[in-house]
Amino acid sequence: MESTLELDKKTGWHHIARAIVGFANRMPDVAAAYTEGRAYLVVGIEPGNQPLEALSGM
Repeated sequence: MESTLELDKKTGWHHIARAIVGFANRMPDVAAAYTEGRAYLVVGIEPGNQPLEALSGM
């Protein structure tokens, strides 16, 4: 999903909370078939903005 997420407004945080609740409500056996059951929410990645470089050791 590509959009603008405004974290300075409640609506932006609503979208993040909704995604996290969705992660928690997945069926464990189905989730295990994809990315070993993990869920990922990627925020703030765009051309010229690569904050994951700081996590290169992970």
